[in-house]
Amino acid sequence: MVLLYRPQAQLNYLTYSSIKYKKNVQPIEKPLEKLENLRGVTFDWKDSGKRDIGFIVEEVVEELPEVIGYDNGTPSSMDYAKMTSFLLQCVKEQQTELKNQRERIRFLEKRICKS
Repeated sequence: MVLLYRPQAQLNYLTYSSIKYKKNVQPIEKPLEKLENLRGVTFDWKDSGKRDIGFIVEEVVEELPEVIGYDNGTPSSMDYAKMTSFLLQCVKEQQTELKNQRERIRFLEKRICKS
């Protein structure tokens, strides 16, 4: 991760993402199946009592170990920014399903109208 500072501007956290740094690039497999096993939760932080939303890392590690950080070998944190790629794939898969359903509905409507 690269931290950029611009005077009189906000700090930006950037992660290297060029293909030149990567190999064995594959789409995320079965994202909707993984999504089904995750849950967003609301909770209160024990130390501050502040209300918040997020995930439970022990649940996420089962489906998306790539986003998990460890403390002494124990899952303890996650990189929420990496969830963007995962959720994008979920939306794309849902869009494909919706397109297929619309086509099926049109086909069935035409069959009904011909009857």
